[in-house]
Amino acid sequence: MFEALKIRDEMLEQGCNVDVVTYNTILNGLCKEKMLMKRTIYRMRWQKRIIGHVPEAFRLWDEMVGNGIKPTLVNCNTIIKGYCRSGDASRADEFLSKMTSEGIFPDSITYNILFNGFVKEESMDKAFVWTNKMENQGLLPDVIAYNVILNGFCRQGRMQETEMVLRKMVKA
Repeated sequence: MFEALKIRDEMLEQGCNVDVVTYNTILNGLCKEKMLMKRTIYRMRWQKRIIGHVPEAFRLWDEMVGNGIKPTLVNCNTIIKGYCRSGDASRADEFLSKMTSEGIFPDSITYNILFNGFVKEESMDKAFVWTNKMENQGLLPDVIAYNVILNGFCRQGRMQETEMVLRKMVKA
C-alpha cells in the first residue's frame, strides 16, 4: 500500500490533480484489514488479529485537509472502520470528534461501524451510550444497529440489558 503513496507523490510532483477520490482510494487501502494469526499466551489458542495502516491513513486525512480538500463522510467512515477493525474503537470515537469539527457529521452507517467496533471489544456500555448519542442527533438505530447490540449483550449474558434494548426497538 505504501506503493500507492509513492504514486500519489509522483502525481503531485508532476502537477497532477489529487482529489478526494484519489485520497479515499489510498485511505481505503491503508485501512483494509489484514488477518494475522497470533497465539495468545493466556488463552493458549490461535486468534485472528486484524491490522492495517490506520495511523498512516489518519496522517493522510490530515494532509488532505491541509491541502484544502474537503473530506467526505466516506473518507471518515473508512478511517473509523479501520480503527474498529484493528480493535481500537476508542480511537475511532476520538476521530469522530475530529471529523465533526470539520463539519462532517455521522450517519447511520458511521454509527453501525462504531457499534460493531465496541461490541467486538466487548465494550457494550460504550456501544449502548452511542445509541443515545445517535438518537440525540435525530437518527434512530436501524435493524443492523439493534442486532449488533443485542448480539453483544447476549454474548455477555446480560439478559436484562438485552430485554431493555428489545423494548426500545419495539417502540421505535
